[in-house]
Amino acid sequence: MFFLGIVTIAALIMALRAILVVAGVYKDPVLATFEVYGEERFFSPLLMLITWVGAFAYVFLYWYLDPTVLFTIGMILLFPIIGLHQPILKFVSRHPEFFEQYPRWYQQLLDVTDRDERRRIAYLWLFLPPATRMIYNVNTPSFMHWMEQVLLTVNQNP
Repeated sequence: MFFLGIVTIAALIMALRAILVVAGVYKDPVLATFEVYGEERFFSPLLMLITWVGAFAYVFLYWYLDPTVLFTIGMILLFPIIGLHQPILKFVSRHPEFFEQYPRWYQQLLDVTDRDERRRIAYLWLFLPPATRMIYNVNTPSFMHWMEQVLLTVNQNP
């Protein structure tokens, strides 16, 4: 029972985190995807939200349903999802306009910057003090202004 409580709380925290990311109030996971060198990875906050809310709903049902029945249902659903993993990812990458539209600041950032500029923004985000990051997380216009200032300073050629 203790383990089930821990897993339920962890799933709830991750679902709330995904909600904050989609709402545009928490920017760290999105900016962390820009730090990777090489080919840019596709990041979909909406897909992350669907995944974590589904995981929370499934774990939460263990409190009310018979674990054997719920485990069987989970296995029946899990195997097709694992088998369709690649087609789902291809579908998501073919339709980025739907899956990238939330949060709005993310779409604006993709529209006005290239890969190198996004990487610079992500690395400079790491140097901000936690209190400043908290302000920029909540206040998107201030974040966009900071982003423009970063782009102006790093793109100046002597």
